[in-house]
Amino acid sequence: MLNWIGTTNFLIAGTLIATKLETYDKYAFLFFLAGHFSCLLNAYKKDINSLKIRYVFFCIIDCVGIYNWFS
Repeated sequence: MLNWIGTTNFLIAGTLIATKLETYDKYAFLFFLAGHFSCLLNAYKKDINSLKIRYVFFCIIDCVGIYNWFS
């Protein structure tokens, strides 16, 4: 289930960026964060260290993007 949540959020985020809708494209980082966080939870659930590191890093990048867009 967590993978499907991540996939859905990634598809929404990618669509927002690809369509270049200036009003909504900043929200892509929120969807990326939700997707990466759900994948991070799945990595902890399955105890896959390489995925834990990857998704922690992506969550940090998403937080930087959210800070830059919304501040």
